Amino acid sequence: MNRNSSFNGSNQFDSNNGQHSNGTSKVSDTSAKAVATEVAQNAKEVANDFAGRARSMVGEQVSSAKQMAADRIGGVADALRATGDQLRSQGTGEVGNYIDQAVDKLDQASSYLQTSTFSELVSDVGSFARREPAIVFGSAFVIGLLAGRFLKSSSTPKMTPMHGESGTAGVTNIEGRSELGRLGQGDKSFVPGVV
Repeated sequence: MNRNSSFNGSNQFDSNNGQHSNGTSKVSDTSAKAVATEVAQNAKEVANDFAGRARSMVGEQVSSAKQMAADRIGGVADALRATGDQLRSQGTGEVGNYIDQAVDKLDQASSYLQTSTFSELVSDVGSFARREPAIVFGSAFVIGLLAGRFLKSSSTPKMTPMHGESGTAGVTNIEGRSELGRLGQGDKSFVPGVV
């Protein structure tokens, strides 16, 4: 059998590398590239659609949070305004004037939150942080301390041992209330609330 002999129509033996070559491989390569390109396009469209939906959802959440914050600030301003009016009616107008200044600032902040976009807020906060880094770091420190105290106070009450009568073990919970229990026979454990 000759090395260059034809086996079957498009199947030929390549004498250079010793393998069979298929005449349709160029068509298959082109088709595979077209399919890969189409799959890549579809994946890109799906990713862009997903990113657009995610941006929209985040935008809605930010808008909702901004509106809620603006409403709360407005509520505080209204409460302070009423307090200032009451203080002025009682004859302490000087304190009322300070409260009015605070109310004006709160109204400005509320209005700013309602009218600004998220990107404007981020930009303004960033520029403030560059102008006043000590205030930003100090505020972050104070917020961290407050958060730590809050988390510590909201933890479950711990039981601390107290010296009780012979044969009983007592514990005092975090609120200072005493709970007594009788010691177990062999393991020296106690059951709270059992006398």
